[in-house]
Amino acid sequence: MIALWAAAGALVPVGMWLIVAGLRPTAPAPAPRRRRRLRLPTVGVRGVIALAAGVVLAAATGWLVWVPVVVLAVLLGPRLLTAPPNRDIEVMQALDRWVRTLAATMATGRSVADAIRVGRRSAPEYIAAPVNRLVARLNDRWTPRDALGAFADELDSPDADAVAAALMLAAQRGQTGAATTL
Repeated sequence: MIALWAAAGALVPVGMWLIVAGLRPTAPAPAPRRRRRLRLPTVGVRGVIALAAGVVLAAATGWLVWVPVVVLAVLLGPRLLTAPPNRDIEVMQALDRWVRTLAATMATGRSVADAIRVGRRSAPEYIAAPVNRLVARLNDRWTPRDALGAFADELDSPDADAVAAALMLAAQRGQTGAATTL
């Protein structure tokens, strides 16, 4: 029995290390995804240590249920306890950079559609694909109103709706006050 308690005591530093490793921040996702799948973490050193801790705990208490509980808690715990990235903030920051470029381009006398075409090159990576599709729609002779509506629907953000509405009004009014509005 003493050997069992000694083994459990030896696993305390390992548990502390696992807690610290689980609290480390992770990098945010680079782009929004339509379908999200649950990705199970890879079973490495943490998995082996968790399995050993579960076996020790099961041997100490006599309850075999501790083995999967400890393994799942160690492997899935950090993922379940971290906050998801805030997509709205990332969209707003990307739109802000892109809109500043559009406003500067429109101040030179370009139309809304031309400013969007020129601004495609400077679109942040987070919204580059939707902006490219917006330009493709404009090149396919969509009306600016329809193309910008599809752009706002694709980004699915209130900030994108506001930008698209301002650009729609500017295109309809012949660019009067568009740079100021943006």
